[in-house]
Amino acid sequence: MTTIQKNTQSNARYCKRTSLVTFAGAACVSLWLSACSSSIPDEPTPQDEPPVSHEQLPAEADADDGQPRHDDLEYNLQRLDDQNYTQIYGDGENDKIWYSAAENLGQIGKPAVPHLIEKLDSNDSFEVMLALYALQLASQDAKLQAQTDYNYLTLPSVLNPRANNHNKAIALSWWQEYQHLWHATDD
Repeated sequence: MTTIQKNTQSNARYCKRTSLVTFAGAACVSLWLSACSSSIPDEPTPQDEPPVSHEQLPAEADADDGQPRHDDLEYNLQRLDDQNYTQIYGDGENDKIWYSAAENLGQIGKPAVPHLIEKLDSNDSFEVMLALYALQLASQDAKLQAQTDYNYLTLPSVLNPRANNHNKAIALSWWQEYQHLWHATDD
C-alpha cells in the first residue's frame, strides 16, 4: 500500500468519525432544545383548549333590550367558567382563542377585582385560570394603576391551568398588598 493510499484511507476514516461526532452532537442539541421547550407552555396545548364557538356579544347593546352587555360585571362573572364563551381571532394559520368573559372583566377593571379574587377559590381549574388572567388584565385599569403606583399584577404564565397554583399565590400576594383600595372607595 502506498503512502497516498494510506493517507486516503486515514482521511476517509477521519471524515466518517467527524461526521458521526457532528451528527451525534446535533442530535444532542436537538434533544436538549426539545427538553427545554417541554416546560410549562405559555398557552394551552390543543388538547387543553376548550371547544370554541363564535358567540358574539353586541358591543353596544342597550341595557333595556334584555341583551347582556360586554361591560356587565355580573353576567361576565357568571360566564367565566363557560368554556364555550369564546371567540377566535388571528390570521387563519395562527388563530388564538379570545376568552370573552375574562377579557370583558379585564376591561371592567377595578370593580371586577374583588369578585375575581373570590373566583380563585373555585374547584374548577378552567375558571381559576380565567379568573387569574382577568385579574392580570383588570389590575392594569388606569384608575387602579394610579393608586398602586403602576404596580399591576404580573403573572409569569397565563392561560395555563398547570400554572394556577403558582399564579394564585402571586395574585393573592398582590391582593394582600392592595385590598385596602376597595374599602376606601365604592369603585
